[in-house]
Amino acid sequence: MKSVVERPRILLVGSSGGGCGHVGTGDELIDAVRRQLTRRGMDLVGIQFVKCAVGLDTASSLNTATVVVDTGGGVTLSPASVLPVANRIAAATDVTFGKAVAARRVDGIIVVSCAPHGVNREVLRAAAEVGVPVVGTGGASIAQLCVLGCRVLPSSGGSVATAPEAKAIVFSSALAGALRPRHVEAGLGLSEVIGAMAAPHSILASALPIFLTLAVVQQCLDLQWVQNISILPVDGVERLSAHDSGITALALGAVAATVWGKCAPLDVLAGTAAVAAGVSNGSIIAALAAVAVSTLLVQLVLARVAHAGLPSTPASIIVCSIAMVVATLVASMMQGPGLALTAAIRSGITDYILGWESPLVRALFGALAGVLTFVGACRGLYHRVVLPLVIIEMEVRPGALAFFGALDLCCLCMTSAGVCLAAWITPGSSFSAGNRRLGKFGALQTLCVGDFIESAEPFLVDRPSVWWVSTASSALAGAILANGQCRSTAYLPLPLAVALSECGGMSHDREDDWGRAPLVVAVAVCISFPFLATAFGTPTQPPDRTS
Repeated sequence: MKSVVERPRILLVGSSGGGCGHVGTGDELIDAVRRQLTRRGMDLVGIQFVKCAVGLDTASSLNTATVVVDTGGGVTLSPASVLPVANRIAAATDVTFGKAVAARRVDGIIVVSCAPHGVNREVLRAAAEVGVPVVGTGGASIAQLCVLGCRVLPSSGGSVATAPEAKAIVFSSALAGALRPRHVEAGLGLSEVIGAMAAPHSILASALPIFLTLAVVQQCLDLQWVQNISILPVDGVERLSAHDSGITALALGAVAATVWGKCAPLDVLAGTAAVAAGVSNGSIIAALAAVAVSTLLVQLVLARVAHAGLPSTPASIIVCSIAMVVATLVASMMQGPGLALTAAIRSGITDYILGWESPLVRALFGALAGVLTFVGACRGLYHRVVLPLVIIEMEVRPGALAFFGALDLCCLCMTSAGVCLAAWITPGSSFSAGNRRLGKFGALQTLCVGDFIESAEPFLVDRPSVWWVSTASSALAGAILANGQCRSTAYLPLPLAVALSECGGMSHDREDDWGRAPLVVAVAVCISFPFLATAFGTPTQPPDRTS
């Protein structure tokens, strides 16, 4: 019967390896191993890890390396030196670890591309004599360990298609099975996994570049003179056209898998493949649901599979397959409800803000939306409310622009631009040198790239009247945008944001740009009134002339 060690003591020895050794080694692997061992009731009591600047399969004596060492007094990193010097440092630690294993002060060893006949000779020979369980990766070194007589656990083997967290889960699960058979698998911690998924708005914000890129490309392709250019690939243009929005869901899935997942590339493979297979109409909610399920399964099932004795690579393949199949089913089931929910949100924007027959009612709802956009951003709700609404509006097709994108442009970017312009160019002594520098920087950012609206915050705090005028300007701009049925986006230079905008039922083949007049007027309102309020407003405190 196996003896159960209350708190097993584990060593980590090895190197950054050769062929794929730089994928999932080094500091990330050490941190992951320590974390996963702790979750399974074990302690990492020693580290000897050689990190070479190149793959060790092709390294020479002239290549540099560092050695991560922990003999119980804390982790230290040796200065970068040529490989022979680094090996001598590692060999000194190897002697210390060999004595500890021989004295039975170590209960298990994790090896990563080790050198059984080199810098890890003493510790591994002692492990073979004592019978300490060994688990790890590095095909050639694992074969040498078997010949040496070490007690190599079945989960040992290659490391293709694995990552730091995946390796750490396999290592710690195998050791837990050998040393603590009654120990309940802790996985990555269900609460931690779910907690990481509790902020989907951060995923939407991360995926914004792909939505904006598609918007700019599609709006340009809609221009008549662009369509007349014969050298454009027609098939490529058609793929980006109206209703093929699967690309946005796929991009969102990749971002979500990267952010939520801890076992990349497994998470990215399973998540994006599930989205691609299960979502044909581009539901972003279905994409998020598929990735949530796939990352959850990868992180929780991998430990169970490894506990059964499978090495890292086959365990990763099996887990990825299971996660992809289940997540594909989830994506398929969520596609209809997801599209219905986002369609209902878009319908609410269209019907209850832009769809009223009465211009007065439409103006009132638009003004309310403008105020909520400005005040919500001031209260920290931009990434949680405003930006997700922009993304949901843009979900309908690649290249779609959004009414809330127009509110973002006018009520946030342009109000900030007006405030900062006043601080920059207003003559006299009402602004300190520091405020003028901030005004210049903020004005250029908001007008040229449509970002950094926070630059106006010090002036809104220092001049309460500016805040109220900006709120009123946002209300007026919202009313104008709603009556003009304007759709646009921030995060672009102002001239481009206006040129690519849509107002009412206008199309890009018009001979004039009068259809964009409502957006131009709203931009002018949001710049001019905050500008005047800032230029002529009275600060609550006199400016500091020393800054």
